Amino acid sequence: MRISNERISVKLVRPYELGWSKDTHATQVHLPEDYIENWKEEVVLNGYLVIQDYGIERISAYSTPTNKTNGKPLRSPWLRKSPFKNNKGKYPSAWERIEKAGNLIRKRYDKDQIVLITCRNTEKENNFIIILCRLDDFVLRVLKNEIDLKINKVISKVYYKEDKSYKNLKNLAERMCELIQIRLNEDYDDSFFDIENLEDAKKKIEKLVTYRQGQPKFRSGLMRNYDSKCCITGCEVLDVLEACHIYPYMGPKTNHLSNGFILRSDLHMLYDKGLLCIDENYKVKISGRWRNDPMYNIYHGKIIRLPYENLPNKQALKFKLMDFKN
Repeated sequence: MRISNERISVKLVRPYELGWSKDTHATQVHLPEDYIENWKEEVVLNGYLVIQDYGIERISAYSTPTNKTNGKPLRSPWLRKSPFKNNKGKYPSAWERIEKAGNLIRKRYDKDQIVLITCRNTEKENNFIIILCRLDDFVLRVLKNEIDLKINKVISKVYYKEDKSYKNLKNLAERMCELIQIRLNEDYDDSFFDIENLEDAKKKIEKLVTYRQGQPKFRSGLMRNYDSKCCITGCEVLDVLEACHIYPYMGPKTNHLSNGFILRSDLHMLYDKGLLCIDENYKVKISGRWRNDPMYNIYHGKIIRLPYENLPNKQALKFKLMDFKN
């Protein structure tokens, strides 16, 4: 899914918008004032809802301006729960799906800080995209350091192509879209397989394996550079070797060979979770209880096998060290 160069908005969803505050029965989510053209009118937007760690599905968003109060002018658009009387979209209500997805994220991660990004893809129709993700360490770091957004209880801003931070926000949106592996449906129960649909399960597995092994060109380049071996263990079993980004994937430019190495799949998982890291001296560090595991403690303090060319970028390694849970 390619993101267009149109305006992008980012906001922190307030608890009351998803009905998480006491005595609240909210049925709307507000958007930044200038994001939707003709926002002072009733607008139907067909597109996609992308939910971090869960999936993607088609939605119809019903935008209407905030009601006037005490004679004050209209303030901003908001997405309402119900379709308009004479204008119904093609798909399920965006607000209902945002509410459900937000509850899933909150339940799974015990986190009620949800970020909502709105943008457009390059399709002629169904091009409205809502991205829902938790405000985790990675997203927080990007918003603070790369988008220069002040983090407080009220985050609601629109970025245009001419803005200095636009490209970084667009990269974040593209990353979130590309990370999606499985589809969220109305009966989602946090399980991966559908036993009644073996073909669908196979496709999901194949898609997940392809993603974990890395983009083909990036992976093949790293495999040549590391002689088709895990840089820590020396493992040569191709089916368990994966292309690992040092600095998180944020678009094609981060697919440079100096921003990656080849890891065995279990070590890649530990690396992504911050339980294993490689410092700027190319030395392996294992975190916490994993250091006491005989399967992994043998790698603690070990110098990795260095590639033929394009040594791992030391600045990227230092950046990734911030994620290390020692």
